[in-house]
Formats: sequence, structure tokens, C-alpha cells
Amino acid sequence: MTGPNTSSTQYGVGGTDLGIARSLPNGSQAVVLGDTFDQAGVGGPGWRSPVMLFTNEKSPADYANGLTFHGAVGGSYARQLWPYTHDRYPWTNGGFATVLPSDLLVIGSRIYLFVTICRSLSEVLWTEIQYSDDNGQSWHHAGPAGQRDWHHEGAFQMGITWEMGTDGWVYIMGNKWLVDGGSNVHLYRCRPNEVADRSKWSGWGWNGTDWGWNRACSDIFPAGTKVREMNLRSVQGQWLLTYTQTAPDIRVNVKGLRNGPTSHIGDAPTTTVVRHVDHDQEHLDRNNTLAQCYGGYVLAGSTLDELYVLVSQWDTRDGWPYQVNLYRHTVHADIPRPAPVPTLDQVVDENYLLSRSVLAKVGGNVADLPTTPAVETLDAARQTNTALRRVAGVVGAGTAGI
Repeated sequence: MTGPNTSSTQYGVGGTDLGIARSLPNGSQAVVLGDTFDQAGVGGPGWRSPVMLFTNEKSPADYANGLTFHGAVGGSYARQLWPYTHDRYPWTNGGFATVLPSDLLVIGSRIYLFVTICRSLSEVLWTEIQYSDDNGQSWHHAGPAGQRDWHHEGAFQMGITWEMGTDGWVYIMGNKWLVDGGSNVHLYRCRPNEVADRSKWSGWGWNGTDWGWNRACSDIFPAGTKVREMNLRSVQGQWLLTYTQTAPDIRVNVKGLRNGPTSHIGDAPTTTVVRHVDHDQEHLDRNNTLAQCYGGYVLAGSTLDELYVLVSQWDTRDGWPYQVNLYRHTVHADIPRPAPVPTLDQVVDENYLLSRSVLAKVGGNVADLPTTPAVETLDAARQTNTALRRVAGVVGAGTAGI
């Protein structure tokens, strides 16, 4: 999806990672990238992070042949979303090296972006929230209420993912994503107008008897599990958590949360998008294995049967590949699928059978009406019309002028 011979290069994106996707208020889809360079690989000119590319694609049919980008914040050259200097030791020009995006959230016309400020992948300084009211073109710091030192909440808000529920709550999962290869996960919630005030985030915890809100957070994954990047999304009315697991082994998984974000994650139906293998083993199963894989971000418009997931690869031996890949995945069969949308012919047929049934119930004549509607939609519609007019006559409903 990124790198040589992809549409990202026309916006100055050579080497990059992550790829956090979200539909924007203007109807386009944003994909937010992490440390980005002009050339394929890690390092060299054009270091910036985060950057935002745009695509007009928004459905499995669009993604079937890959993802095409149609624009960027910055125009023909994807610029860093807000200015700062990528500093180095002795840290005299800003004091930090990079800003890593964690997740996007859209509420109304406002976009929120949670970011982690680092000197290195092992030295995090703080986290903060930025927002945009113009579809990502300009960004503003959300203020001190949205900023915390790296160790806030035991560092379980070092990286987060969030999603708006239909119940009026925003659900937030957080972890120590850059410490020791990841950590377990904590769950929070807040009202939409409290997103940028982290003092209002309420924890989900176990008190020894039951789970509940407004408590000190408890780990929600089974003991011994380590999670790094996370992506909480609602797809076709079902809650999904896509994430990079780093212990007991390395893989990008999808969990179906049948009871929403508070589901017992240990029992959640789980499938694997791709798993890590050594680089010299990739060629044996390229559909299911990827050396040094991480990320796992769902494209907007995905379905449970066609879930399109962005997965990064960084070969730390020589800096390439350092790119984002697109995978098509099927969510676990135990996650309920939505009822299929009926066709026009099916609706017309159903209406006819309903009108015939009602006519018979109210004592109307159905002897000369077919027991099944005609194949042609127009004929079936006319038969429904005949039956409904007879119902109107039996119950005394007026039909003048109809």
C-alpha cells in the first residue's frame, strides 16, 4: 500500500508505517502514518510524523485491488501535521525526537488524534491530544487536560484506541505500547464532550466480586498477554478489536467483542490476520505470515466477511521493508452477521403475500388471486394493488383519487 510503485510516492511518502484509518466529516477517508521518509526505508531526508493521506475509497469493492491515495495534508507533498523539530541528543532543539500517532476519533465535525511524544521507542516523555476542525488541514493542542506524563495511570495510557458507541459513551482502551514490547490492556469510557479531559475518563475494574465502572482499572486480557498497537472499531454493528500481540507470540489478531467493549476478552472469538515468522520463512506462506509485523488498522467500510486491515512491516536489519501492507480478512464465524438486505423483487413479493393474507383475514375474496406473486416485478406489484384495493373495500377505506 506504501513504498515503491504505490500511490503514496506521489505525495513524498517512501518509507512509513502504521496507517490509522478513519472516515472524516467531509466523507473522505484519512490514513494517518507514523515516522515517514522521502525514500523507501528508515532514515534519510523528509523525516516527518504524523502525516495524513486521503483516499476516496470506502468499500470492499474499492479495496479489492488495493488502496489508492488521492490526496494529502500538504497537497502534493504530505507535510507533518504540525511543526516541530526532530531533535537528537543532547536534546537542545525541542527535547524530543518524534510524535507517534495512536488513534483517530471523529465526533461531529471535530477530529481527535491521540499521540505519543518520544525521544526513542524506549524513551517516552508524554502523551497528548490534538484536534482538527477542518478535516485534518490544521491542528490544535487540546490543552493541559488532554496531556499527561508517560507514566500516567501506570503508563496504561501511553497508547490508546477509541470508538464512539451507540449508547452515548466513547470507549477507550489503553496500554504501555512502547514499553517492553507492550503490555496488558485497560478499559475506560467518557462522554463525547469529555474526550479531551482525561480526568473524566472512567476506569473499568474488578473488585474481587464483579466488574464495574468508576474503579481502578484491571487488566482485561488474560495474564501473560502483551499487546502493542490496537484498533477498536464497530463494524456492521459488531465491536472488533484488532491488535498486535507480542506475547506469548507475535501476530496481528482480531477479536469479536460480542457484548461490546466490556466483553470478557479471554473468551472472545479470535482470528489471526497475519503472524510473525523469520524473514527467510516468509515465502512459504505469504498470505498468513509477515516477518516483524505490527499495527493492524481497519479501513472504513469494511465488513465482517471482508475486513481490510493495514499491517506494517519494518525489517530492522537494514531498514527495508518499512511499509504498510493491506490484508483482507474474515472475522470469526461466531460473530453475528447482519441480515441480508432484501432485493426490490423480494420486497414486492413479500408485500403481495402480506396483502393477500390480510385480505383473507378480513373476509375478502382471494379465490381468483395467485397464491404466489408473478415473477415480473410489475405484474407482482399489480397483484398487490388488486389485493390491497379489495382490503380497502372490505374495511371501508376510501380509495377515491388513489
